[in-house]
Amino acid sequence: MAKLSSRKIGEIIHYFFAEDKNPLIQKNMYLVIANMERAFSDWTADHSLRVGVLVKNLSNKLDLSSRDSHCYGLAACLHDIGKVSISRRILDKPSSLTDDERTAVQEHTVFGLNVFDGVEVENKQLFVDSILSHHESFDGTGYPNGRIGSEIPYISQIVGICDFYDSISAARPYRNAMSFEQSQQLLNDNKSKFNEEIFNVFSSNLHSIDEFSELRKH
Repeated sequence: MAKLSSRKIGEIIHYFFAEDKNPLIQKNMYLVIANMERAFSDWTADHSLRVGVLVKNLSNKLDLSSRDSHCYGLAACLHDIGKVSISRRILDKPSSLTDDERTAVQEHTVFGLNVFDGVEVENKQLFVDSILSHHESFDGTGYPNGRIGSEIPYISQIVGICDFYDSISAARPYRNAMSFEQSQQLLNDNKSKFNEEIFNVFSSNLHSIDEFSELRKH
């Protein structure tokens, strides 16, 4: 399973922080990302950074301002921060999860709020929404609160589809990476989970939004 190189991770971090002039933001975010690398499994940390880039690129395609796209992408880099509270034995398990293990993993959305609570940043609500609600589904079948449609914060809707796509297309400890065609088919099969406008923009611009398609093949 291919990993992001240290250089690539550095490029991604610079991709976001280069636009921030507030030293408090940079200090706190660097500390959080450093903790992600230390406490997460490698593939989970890589996933979080890839989702951040996907979200920034998709936000641009949705005609958000450059600044808003930047803030959305930065918040998305921390969407899975709650997984620092999950056993690495579960996160790195090379086989399918049991029902109890899956329930434990689903709690990462709520755990994430506790992990992030002491971090002071601009636009903190974006980070809170990204962390707590990225697994909510437009059809009401998601978690942790079963929100439906417009009840789900807009950033959570964007992070949700990017998280879903990276999760199905990238290699995991228990399976190989899916092909582009397989990933697109599974995305289409789950269309009801997403805002229709966001889904259409994402799926029709996937080749330009996704900068990691080659890496996922390995």
